[in-house]
Amino acid sequence: MRLTIHAGAHKTATTSIQDWLTRTSKPLCEQNVYYIEPRKLNENAVIEGFHNTCIDNRFLAPKKFMKIVSELGIEQPIRNILVSHESILSYANMLPREIKYGFYGSMANSARCLNTLSNQFETTVVFYVRRQDHFLASVYLQYIMRGNICISFDQYTKRVSYRNVSWLYLLDTLQSALPDVKICVLPYENIQRGTENFLTDFLAACGVDWNERFSSIPLLKSNESISQASLEQLLTEGQSLKSLERRGLANELRKKFPMPQYDKSNVLTDTFSKQVVDYFKDENRELFEKWMPDFIDFCY
Repeated sequence: MRLTIHAGAHKTATTSIQDWLTRTSKPLCEQNVYYIEPRKLNENAVIEGFHNTCIDNRFLAPKKFMKIVSELGIEQPIRNILVSHESILSYANMLPREIKYGFYGSMANSARCLNTLSNQFETTVVFYVRRQDHFLASVYLQYIMRGNICISFDQYTKRVSYRNVSWLYLLDTLQSALPDVKICVLPYENIQRGTENFLTDFLAACGVDWNERFSSIPLLKSNESISQASLEQLLTEGQSLKSLERRGLANELRKKFPMPQYDKSNVLTDTFSKQVVDYFKDENRELFEKWMPDFIDFCY
C-alpha cells in the first residue's frame, strides 16, 4: 500500500490543492486513491504528535494515523492513501520569535514518525519549493493579515537567516533522515504553465493518473492578499493593538480597500530580490539539477 504525503511548503498553493483534492475525492476513489483531509489529522492530534519531542511519540503519532486509516471503512485493498498538510514537516515555526529555529525547526521529530510509517507503507513525500524572496513576501503578508505581526517587511526579513530558507539544505537533510522514503520535489512556479498542467504534474508525483473528470474541477484561489492601502494602514494603526484586534482590523480594511479596485500590496524591492537571488544562485542551480531536472527552465 502506498502512502503519499503532500507536505507543503507553506505558501505554494497548498490550501488550494487541499480544497481541490476534497472536491475530487469521488473520481480519486474510482482509482482506489483515498484522500484524508487536514481536519482529520488535526482532530486526531496527528500533526501535533508529529512534532512532540517525547521519544515515545515516534510510535504514538503513527498509531493515531493508522486509526484514521482503519476508520475509512474500505473493504477492497487500498492502492494509495493521499495526505496533504503543510505542517507535517513545519509546525508553528514561522513566526518571527521562533525564526532562530528555522522554518522547519522540528523536522527531526517529524522524520522519526515518518520513518515508523515507512515500515508499513511505500511512502512518498511530495514537496513544493518557491523562489525565496517571493516565499518570504508571501509568508510576511499572511502573518500581517492574521494579526500575528505588525512590523515592516524589512524588519521581518532581518530576523530571517537565509539558511532557514535554503530548500537544498532542507531536502538534503530530509533525505538523510528518511533514507527509505521517496521525495518528489516540484517548483511552485510551474503554475505559470496553467492549473491543469500544474495539477497533472502534482498527481503524477503522487502516483495518480490524470482523469478527464478532473478537468471540470477548477483549482480555486484560497488565500487572498491585501491591497497596498490596507497594508499601510495596518502598519500605522496596528502597533497598539493585540493580535485578534489586528486581525479584525485587517478584515475591515480588506472590505474598505478591496482588490482589484486597489493595487495589490507589494513589499518586495529590486534590491532585496537581487540580494536573495544572488545569495542562492549557485545553490538553487544545484537544487534544480539534483531534485527537479525536468523543471530546470524554472531555475531561480
